[in-house]
Amino acid sequence: MAKRNTIGKYSRSKLDYLISQQVVEGVGDITAVNSGNGLTGGGSSGAVTLSIDIEGASDGTSVQVATGDLLLLADANDSNNVKKIQISQLPSVSPAGSNTQIQFNNDGALGASANLAFGGLTLSTTGSIELTGSMGINVKGANITHGLTLPNETTDNSGMVKATAYLTYSSIRYKENIQPIEKPLEKLENLRGVTFDWKDSGKRDIGFIVEEVIEELPEVIGYDNGTPSSMDYAKMTSFLLQCVKEQQAELKEQREKINFLEKHICKS
Repeated sequence: MAKRNTIGKYSRSKLDYLISQQVVEGVGDITAVNSGNGLTGGGSSGAVTLSIDIEGASDGTSVQVATGDLLLLADANDSNNVKKIQISQLPSVSPAGSNTQIQFNNDGALGASANLAFGGLTLSTTGSIELTGSMGINVKGANITHGLTLPNETTDNSGMVKATAYLTYSSIRYKENIQPIEKPLEKLENLRGVTFDWKDSGKRDIGFIVEEVIEELPEVIGYDNGTPSSMDYAKMTSFLLQCVKEQQAELKEQREKINFLEKHICKS
């Protein structure tokens, strides 16, 4: 007959002691964790937090990321359960517009335009800007008639350019049929420098009248949509230089004649 308070050859107190010796603190490695709560093997006492040492992970900067590579994420739509996904599942954002258009922020979404209008106060850039076509500063549309067009504005400085030098291509490498300006003094007789007031501002100024200059020096005239409207004042220097040279030649000839006459008068 079995003794009371015993199981097999062990007493109840002995069994309690043996069981207590098997309950230890959580020491050792966790080899697997369910995608849900608890540990594999039936553990269900609570959520398990994994601390991942990002800095201690292997350097992956040289890894070629492929669409089939896997990521782990907490699925917010499924109680943050950890799941694996492929790179190809990540949402992609395609550029807006078509080829050669500029991308920009359009209320948080990508926008694109072939004719981008900048609405800020200052546009800054570092380096060079390559532009195909013409640029207008404070002018638009058909009023942009040259590589760089500024307005005919005299009420402020928006039509002015300031620099330390204005260089013009002038090498003989680019030129042919080179001839001196013919009869510069005759042309000069038909030109006049004038003073005038600008219509938009009343500002007093000096200069030439295009419609008069075009008759003698059409080479210095600029056109807006086929209409004479401007002139290259810098080119007038070559014309005026030739005028001075011709005058100097005439003065030299007159001096020679005067010297000749003086010699003959003195002899008589």
